[in-house]
Amino acid sequence: MNITVAGLTVTRQAQTVLKDIDLDLPSGQIIGLLGPNGSGKSTLLRCLAGLFPRLSERVALNGTTLGMMPLKKRAQHMAFVPQHAEVDGELTVEDIVRLGRTPYRKTFQKTSRDDEAAVEQAIGLMQLCRLRQRRWHSLSGGERQRSQIA
Repeated sequence: MNITVAGLTVTRQAQTVLKDIDLDLPSGQIIGLLGPNGSGKSTLLRCLAGLFPRLSERVALNGTTLGMMPLKKRAQHMAFVPQHAEVDGELTVEDIVRLGRTPYRKTFQKTSRDDEAAVEQAIGLMQLCRLRQRRWHSLSGGERQRSQIA
């Protein structure tokens, strides 16, 4: 999955946060994003995830701009895990991981065997087996992020 950015500029409250950013992020690479507080790191990641619709024409996934990609298709390839997230209700780790299968199902379709297998695999990969029945609100910040990544 290649991500490209062309001429991305972000202005917030009359201040330019990102200016004329061009990136080519090839598939299979681990990329670090470093900079001081307030330098635009989180803003750039939000742009890459398509969370600013008016900028979605500047970001492409495998050659297709995010603005031209159906939301369901986009959700099958990428997600954004914020530093601090909140979840309403009494969801467990397993519930959170299962929500990650939503883009692969039709509306109102029940969870399939393939979905359950993917949930099991993700829980194992992220070493969440002992936490699978724990409530979201009882987890540490790192455990919450691992659950969302799974």
